[in-house]
Amino acid sequence: MEDDSFECLWLRLRPDRLPRGANSIIVGVLYNPPPGTLRYKPDREVISYLCKSAEVKYPLSGVILMGDTNQLKYQPLCTRCGLKQVVKSPTRGQNQLDSIFTNLTKFYKDLPQHHPPLGQSDHQLLVLPGTPVAKGVSASPPPQETHTCCDEVSWTRTEPRRLKTCGGSPTPHADQKVKRFYSIVRPFLDKTVPLKKGNVTSRDKKWITPRIKQRGRKLSYQKEVKHLKNTDSGKWFDMVKSLIGASTPRGRTLQSSASEKKDMCESLSEHFSSVWSNVHRVIPDVTDVADQLSDGY
Repeated sequence: MEDDSFECLWLRLRPDRLPRGANSIIVGVLYNPPPGTLRYKPDREVISYLCKSAEVKYPLSGVILMGDTNQLKYQPLCTRCGLKQVVKSPTRGQNQLDSIFTNLTKFYKDLPQHHPPLGQSDHQLLVLPGTPVAKGVSASPPPQETHTCCDEVSWTRTEPRRLKTCGGSPTPHADQKVKRFYSIVRPFLDKTVPLKKGNVTSRDKKWITPRIKQRGRKLSYQKEVKHLKNTDSGKWFDMVKSLIGASTPRGRTLQSSASEKKDMCESLSEHFSSVWSNVHRVIPDVTDVADQLSDGY
């Protein structure tokens, strides 16, 4: 939307609540150089650029365009883009150089407020107050209807009628309609699609979910535990309990076979023997070191 040949900054805003019929709000800040300056552009080029930026790329958006327009003839801009210029009083001395264009006039007051200049600027500060939203009178809640947990046919026949009544209630405020809508839908969702709880420890990564952990345990069982069922049932039982997170019975430990114990002993013996395998030391005779021994030895 931005063009280096025009001094204009654009922002596209997506607040939580938007006016009906608008999918976003396009805010533009414009400085139109006066005639005779280096960056001056004819009014036709400026208006063409503004219309293209505000309407062509985001046609279903609310537009708020403001800034120092100087002597810009903005009537074609308002006609082509459906905007309204709301500043009617001078903003710098006796001249009205600053403008605010918008197609959301019904959400703001008719005229902006004029305040003293800010900082070193000699232009007045303009504030366009919004129109306060009238709070609606709280309506009485709809009569409660009882439904059995398994009576899905009863719900399909009665709940849409309640939702239609909720949407067409005379309550003007949207918050009350949303609360009433969720108060009807959430109990049904809790019965038909309840939440499932899973155990997640502090050591797990943020992307680890109970489903991933369950799949990992299944793969581990297929690769490392399943074959023990026919060969070593005791070890298979302990491994299964470990995978499902059950505690091992008191006094029960994994038993090693005789061959495993023998292999372990051989491994330890080889390890300790390897320490002296590369040591070649000659033990001297006593007569050779007699002069180094003290008397009495």
